[in-house]
Amino acid sequence: MRNVCVVAGLAGAISIGALAGCEKANKGQEKVETVVLDEGSDPKFQLRYSIPEGSKQTLDMVMDMTMNMSGAGMPGGDIVLPRIIMQTDIEIPKVGKDGGMEMVMVTTDVAVEDRPGSMAGVSDAMKGEMDGIKGMKMSATLMPNGQTKDMKLDDSSVSAKVREQMKQTEQMVNQMTAILPDVPVGVGARWRVEQTIRQGGMRMNMTATYEVLEVSEVGAVIKSDIQMTAPEQTIEQGGIKVKLESMNGSGGATSTLDFKKMVENIEASIEMDMRMSAMGQVISANMGMDMQIVPKGHTIKPAKVEGYE
Repeated sequence: MRNVCVVAGLAGAISIGALAGCEKANKGQEKVETVVLDEGSDPKFQLRYSIPEGSKQTLDMVMDMTMNMSGAGMPGGDIVLPRIIMQTDIEIPKVGKDGGMEMVMVTTDVAVEDRPGSMAGVSDAMKGEMDGIKGMKMSATLMPNGQTKDMKLDDSSVSAKVREQMKQTEQMVNQMTAILPDVPVGVGARWRVEQTIRQGGMRMNMTATYEVLEVSEVGAVIKSDIQMTAPEQTIEQGGIKVKLESMNGSGGATSTLDFKKMVENIEASIEMDMRMSAMGQVISANMGMDMQIVPKGHTIKPAKVEGYE
């Protein structure tokens, strides 16, 4: 069970910032390159976030994870983890002269729900751990082009134990917005974001390709496709040193954007193949994660019974 939790935590940390292929403008960033591949058809619009000062929104972030693990005496087969639903309040207390929107985010509730095929006993164990996240407070600045900067976890809002574990959730902010191009675009527009990120002691390379499906002056529907890799490295997760020997992943998201809101609707998924070693044991894992981010009260889709297949 301990190995399962360690690998699940590592996989979640890797995937959490990659589901929507969003750019991170923080001190851990090593390289970012954005290239417009096609400006699309007329009419074209300059895509920019412009959330009014004083805006408030409550979001549900829903995560479903399924894993298949072998090695270290594990027989293989699907490991279906319970659904996690994190409720987060977001407020924009100030908008700067450069258009930067200061955000304050507070996790107000966390639910852990069994889903078909989930492991017995895991739900109860996870509930105890996740309860420590309630009240967690984060801040960041969202720029008009969707880039985030100055993300900080308020250390006083969580215990020391939770604080170390939840540093990874800073990446959740990145998947809530899409990185927007610097030129006006229309339907069919495509652009690519390549980046190298160092986060939580982990270094990975991501390439995200965006495509505009619908667009207007007030919003857009954007699809993103993700490819990511990570070089061999040692990562500390949950107090345990895990050697990541190899990792390859792919996925994508469809984001319905209202430029006056933080989130309208996001559906994302990712699959990863990893090989790692921890506590003297070698583990190979395939992980699939589905995520939904919707305003509170909107319909949440049921979990896929078949997991990541």
